[in-house]
Amino acid sequence: MAFVDGSLEKPFITDDSYRAWSRCNSMVIGWLITALDQQIAASILYVDTARDIWLELEERFGHASSAQLYALQQEISDSSQDNLPIAEYYTKLKKTWDEIDNLSPLPVCECSNCTCTLSAKFLKMQQDQRLMFFLMKLNNNYSNVRSNILMMDTLPSLPQAYRMLLQEQRHREISRIVPNIVESTDFAA
Repeated sequence: MAFVDGSLEKPFITDDSYRAWSRCNSMVIGWLITALDQQIAASILYVDTARDIWLELEERFGHASSAQLYALQQEISDSSQDNLPIAEYYTKLKKTWDEIDNLSPLPVCECSNCTCTLSAKFLKMQQDQRLMFFLMKLNNNYSNVRSNILMMDTLPSLPQAYRMLLQEQRHREISRIVPNIVESTDFAA
């Protein structure tokens, strides 16, 4: 990372560490090039340092656009559990929310020695909204669990609600298996 973020500066060519730095820089450049699409990689083949490659890529692709945020918000809006298992539904939403957070992070209080906890309040508000959305788009099969969660004095975090629903899903799966075992034992008797 020091080659990419620039914290390990390029030594002078006369410096004893130059050859080692150059070898490592070339290795990092190789990793970057192989991780990129061929078209993009071809456009940075002749850049000298990993840091310069990173800066060029950041300049080209590092800015969030309104269209990207719109598409992600639309993806969230169109999401629902449908026939997906709870884990798959949650993971789909979580992935999209993480992308949104990366493109448009929550504001952070920049006061020195801040005691207003504004950032924590924003985070709690965001998490509560996401919990509500997650619960709203669940199948009606989980309406009892959804009601139980919403009746709690303090709303659980999104991961806690996910675990509760996952536990309910597993309980239902076990309940479907148990009658089959009973039937086969009845038949044996």
